[in-house]
Amino acid sequence: ANDSDASVGVHEAYFTLKNFATLPVDLRVGRQEVILDGHRLFGDTLWTMGENSHDAIRLDHKHGNMSFSYAYIKGSEESRQNDANDTDDINVQLAYLNYAGILGGKLSLTYAYVDDGCGSASAANTGTNGACTNLADDIHNIGFRQAGQLYGIDYRGEYYYQWGDARATSGGTGAFTAGVPVDREAYMFGVRVGKSFNNVMMKPSLTVWYDYLSGTSDQDARNNEYKSFNTLFDTGHKFYGLQDVFLGVGGNSTTGGTAGFGLQDAAIKAKISPMPGWTVKADYHWFYTAEGVAGSNARSGLAGDNDNDLGTELDVTVVNKYNANTTVMVGYSNFSASSTMRGIRTNVASDDANWFYAQFHVKF
Repeated sequence: ANDSDASVGVHEAYFTLKNFATLPVDLRVGRQEVILDGHRLFGDTLWTMGENSHDAIRLDHKHGNMSFSYAYIKGSEESRQNDANDTDDINVQLAYLNYAGILGGKLSLTYAYVDDGCGSASAANTGTNGACTNLADDIHNIGFRQAGQLYGIDYRGEYYYQWGDARATSGGTGAFTAGVPVDREAYMFGVRVGKSFNNVMMKPSLTVWYDYLSGTSDQDARNNEYKSFNTLFDTGHKFYGLQDVFLGVGGNSTTGGTAGFGLQDAAIKAKISPMPGWTVKADYHWFYTAEGVAGSNARSGLAGDNDNDLGTELDVTVVNKYNANTTVMVGYSNFSASSTMRGIRTNVASDDANWFYAQFHVKF
């Protein structure tokens, strides 16, 4: 997603051929959203101005309780004049399998390969007209997601593992050796358990969850190992707080994410319906890094007494189903940053961040 592009673009423009070439697959070609499961790895980023879509070719097959998808995505296409060998292109391969009817829900298996197009990581070439100027930044991602309901309890569990070559020679945790290949090895897991009481007054529900995204320690960096989990094309807005403080969690940026230290998110979410057509939701997050930052040489300004605590966020949302076509939403969020958060992020001030919004969703 890119909300700084000043040009006029098309969000989606595709065509679909049913039973392509008389095969039991549907072919979709063009610019399209690619959304898997709960938006963990592939999502549309929801309400951001740069809502995400892809130039892709996608094949879908469904049979009984099983569905399978394959997609080829052109993530970036450089000009032929300056990139005759396609070394600066980004290509994505995606294979996805979903099977319903397991443990009261659905099991999903996902494999994704992001090829940053810079060729072999064995050397950092220099030159023009398509010569590689950086090390490779390739990501192999494999994992599963199981979600459903058992004995009246809503649940979700997922795990993903990443490997490949990383371009992490600057800006990250610790001091990587410039010009030397960096091995990528990262993982994440998430669990959620919730209960809804639909047969009592105000229909309350309560959910607890925990996400862990691995990070890169200083020792990892000295060994030229990059262990920060990359969330690929996710909708982070659904997971890491509505203020979108951690949308860059997979990178080394000092203005987004956690500077490569990874992320832990423990949250509790409550919801009630005080009267017909009204819903009130409150979410509270406790955020921590996955790797210790005490005494870290990764960022100036980190004192020895800094710990893993990044801060907390409270999100309160009120939703009114005004009529059949209109939904009104108002919300308030507060993010309270810790000293560690202010030390690793250049765009976090000493004060709390408070945010209020109102939204009208009209269908016509």
